[in-house]
Order: sequence, then structure tokens, then C-alpha cells
Amino acid sequence: MGAFGLFDIDVDADADADAKELNWILLAPNSQGQDLGSIIMARVSTSANAAGANVVHIATSHKAASFFAKFGARITLVTDHGWGTDMHRVDMAIYL
Repeated sequence: MGAFGLFDIDVDADADADAKELNWILLAPNSQGQDLGSIIMARVSTSANAAGANVVHIATSHKAASFFAKFGARITLVTDHGWGTDMHRVDMAIYL
């Protein structure tokens, strides 16, 4: 079992109006290792495309960045200790 949250980005002068933001992915512990993450990422891309987005922004940690990289996410910014001590924030983007 799993879920994801794909949201519009708050539009301001610097925001991309054709973008979505992946806020979270949740997987039940007993669902991990069953390729559910790949299924969810395919749905993220499909949902973003259907909404007219050309990019999905992701804010993750250095521990999960390699997961998103498997789906074409590119690092746009790394903030050391951005989520707290020794938990580095990695901003990424998937261009659709």
C-alpha cells in the first residue's frame, strides 16, 4: 500500500506556472521491495503530464536522492543540514 502527494507550486514571480511539486511518498513497510515506488513514480509523471506540467520539483534528503535519480530527477541544489544536523536537503527536478 502506498500514496503520494502532488501539488501545485505556490505561484510567485519566480515560480514556474507549469510545474508541480511532489511533497511526499508513503509506503507501508510491508509493501517496500515490491516495485511500488516505481509504480508511484510512473503515476506522478502521468498525473503531472495530465495537469499540463513540464517539471516536477522534489525536496528530499541525501538518503533518498538516489531513489528519485532512478526516475530521471536531477539535482538542482544541495543544502547541507537543510533538514537538521547531518540531514542534508537535496532539491531535485524531473523534466517531463
